[in-house]
Parts: sequence; structure tokens; C-alpha cells
Amino acid sequence: MPHDDGYDDRPKRSWSEIDKMRDGKRSSSGSRPAEREKLDRSGGYSRYKSAADAFFSGNLLPDPLREKVDPTGEGKARQDALKKVKDAEDFKTFAALSKEYIDKYDLPEDPYLLDRLLGHPNDEIVLRTLARLTALLASAALKAPKSLPQRLKSLELGSDNAEVQDLAKSLALKLKNAPR
Repeated sequence: MPHDDGYDDRPKRSWSEIDKMRDGKRSSSGSRPAEREKLDRSGGYSRYKSAADAFFSGNLLPDPLREKVDPTGEGKARQDALKKVKDAEDFKTFAALSKEYIDKYDLPEDPYLLDRLLGHPNDEIVLRTLARLTALLASAALKAPKSLPQRLKSLELGSDNAEVQDLAKSLALKLKNAPR
């Protein structure tokens, strides 16, 4: 006589129902987000992230690799000059360092630095900056800082140069109509 263990009395489930039950058990535990937050806050992880950021920005390359990537050292010099411009505390120093940088290397691609350059006292630099921002917006590569529309409005209303006013107005209109 066969042994009856009650197995036949249970309802038959499809594999998709079994998978849904398993997935529900995993997601309802709630331990994953807590574990992730704990990992994000750990000292080792933050050191790893900062080391990775330094490596991929080119600041922390081993010497043999640095020689292959940047044999002339111009990339390092450019990064150092850009860092000085970004770290300039007062506006007079910023204006002088940014003019040197632009004369030597051309305008940077950083939209926040370009936004800051719109306040430069040299109208030629402001015009070039407006042109660069317009090109970045046209190529959809511009992540516009929140302060950019206000800075464009102040250029439109406060600049003595008519060309600067027109370009600022045009860029502000394009920025307003750009898809988000």
C-alpha cells in the first residue's frame, strides 16, 4: 500500500506562481537597502570611491601609465591651471587666472565654470563663453546650472555691449525652449 503523506492534497502551482512567491520573500525582507546604506557610509567604500574618482580624472595615475597617457605633461599642466581657476577665491584673481587659461588652452567645457565666466569683465571672453554655451545647448551636452537663466538676464539688461545683450537674449530663449 502506498504511503500517503498529504502531498496530493496541496494545490498545484505553476512555476510563475512559485517564482512570484520567491520574489515576494526576497523583496519584503527590507534588508537590502539598509545593507547598501551601511556600505555607502563605510570608510573603506568612501576611500575606494575617492581613489576611483582620482584615477579616472587622471590625478592618480601610476608613473609608467602617466607617461603613456600624457607623454608631454601638457594634460597635467592644463588640469593644474583649471584647478587654480576653479579654486580662485576672489573675483579679481578669478578674472586674471581665467584669462590666462583661455589664452593658453581655450574655453573649458565645464558648464558651471562657463556660467561663472559670463561675469568676466572682458567682453570678448563673455562673447566666446556665450557662443560655447550655445554650441553645448545645440548638441544637447549642456547641463545648465540653475543660475544660468538669471545670469543671462542680467547680461541682457546690464551689459554695455549690444552683441553681448543679443547673444544673451538668444541663448536665454533657446534655454527656455530646450527640452528637459
